[in-house]
Amino acid sequence: MFRFQIISRAILFAILISLLQALLPSSAAFTSGPEKDKPQISIKKGYVAITLIIDAELRRFTELFANCLSEGKTWAEKTNDDAAAEWRDNRRAFRGLQWFYERDYQLRSVVGRYVSVVRSDDWFDGGALQIATSTRFCGTAPQVSASVYDRSLPRRPTTAKP
Repeated sequence: MFRFQIISRAILFAILISLLQALLPSSAAFTSGPEKDKPQISIKKGYVAITLIIDAELRRFTELFANCLSEGKTWAEKTNDDAAAEWRDNRRAFRGLQWFYERDYQLRSVVGRYVSVVRSDDWFDGGALQIATSTRFCGTAPQVSASVYDRSLPRRPTTAKP
């Protein structure tokens, strides 16, 4: 009798685990979506790799998405030009390593008509790995890009009063 209870509990436990595995989605579904890992800008050369990723959730704020993409495109072009100049003038600075630069824009929160975006910069340019973050706020009104400002800067956004 005692042995039967242990075996029946083990079988019940195995059935319960298999049901939970079947009902819960796999962890791969949480980590990658169709647009989650896809960079908007990717520049890969032998000496440098530059990546710009904008969170797919920011697409619903079209002007903010366009603002982040425009800023990121300018940053990627400048970074690529700087790395190319360094490669041309001082290849010894690379020491046989590939430099990389990555910029991410992540949706942090949406409260009423205000959106908070976190910008993260990671880069390696021959020294130690460096990381910088800043938080941006904007209004979701039609003039989104006019009210965007960087929290790390001391100035406030200027908006025209009616």
